[in-house]
Amino acid sequence: RRSEVNRKNKGVQKIFHCAGTQTFADIRKAELQKSGQDMDRSKLFIVTHTRKDGIPVNSECAVAILTSKRVKMLDMYGSQLAIGIVMSTDPTKIVMGRPIGQDFCEVVVLLANKSDSPIFIKDHNRKAMKDVIGSHILWFLEYVQLDFKSQVSDHD
Repeated sequence: RRSEVNRKNKGVQKIFHCAGTQTFADIRKAELQKSGQDMDRSKLFIVTHTRKDGIPVNSECAVAILTSKRVKMLDMYGSQLAIGIVMSTDPTKIVMGRPIGQDFCEVVVLLANKSDSPIFIKDHNRKAMKDVIGSHILWFLEYVQLDFKSQVSDHD
């Protein structure tokens, strides 16, 4: 009876961890001994939901890791255009007059590295990076990268 319920619950689960047999407490303790700093929940989530090569376990984990984190916004060639924060990946949410859908995310632009660079989705008065600083815009998920350097000093 119990294993039947467990199988049913496991089938519904969308976000998997890859910590193996280690408990989350053991992982936190190892990090404390290694770096001298306690690991917060967001960092523990990242560590337990990414593989050894740093790639998230699945797309749901990737989205959860990105949401509310500082990110690099890249152009089509992979060079950094700006720094922002992912606010949402909800496909039904309306941003810039259109739903986010499966390919985009909502990002708040904090700092533009290349202010004259065009943005992917334009509207009547926002066409370049300099026009969207402080605004919520649509950005391709494919061109958003977690900014690991800034996460070290942030305490979410």
